[in-house]
Amino acid sequence: MIKNNSSFKITLKALGPVLLVLALGGCYGTSGIKAGAASVDVSPSPLPEVTKRFRYENQALAWDVKIVDAKLVAVGALMKGIAQIQSTTNSSLKLQYRFTWYDSNGIDINPGGLPWQPIFLHGREETALQSVGPHSGAKDFSVTIRRVD
Repeated sequence: MIKNNSSFKITLKALGPVLLVLALGGCYGTSGIKAGAASVDVSPSPLPEVTKRFRYENQALAWDVKIVDAKLVAVGALMKGIAQIQSTTNSSLKLQYRFTWYDSNGIDINPGGLPWQPIFLHGREETALQSVGPHSGAKDFSVTIRRVD
């Protein structure tokens, strides 16, 4: 015996858009998943050029500070490095950062290092760290960040 399935078809047609919204909505809010000792951000992540420029002195800090962007800008004959970071915690963070500059061969041009610079990052605050290369031979940079106890 065959039953009339018209009410079932109507129900599926009516629920179709609702199911689609629920299915797509389930994907919302899954960015920023972190795993292991290091942060693994599955949101639209910075390009490899950005992440190679950023180092954490203590990998646990990767849970509290996120790399937003990093770029080089020409300022006359010198290069200016800009690293955009953001706190991912509600707490304020007392940090220090230091730029390291490299020549076109990837060699550190100032092995003694530039001094550590203090920064106080409030909860969820985003800020730009900046440094100008010490001379025209500076072609790339990295930034190291650490927590101050």
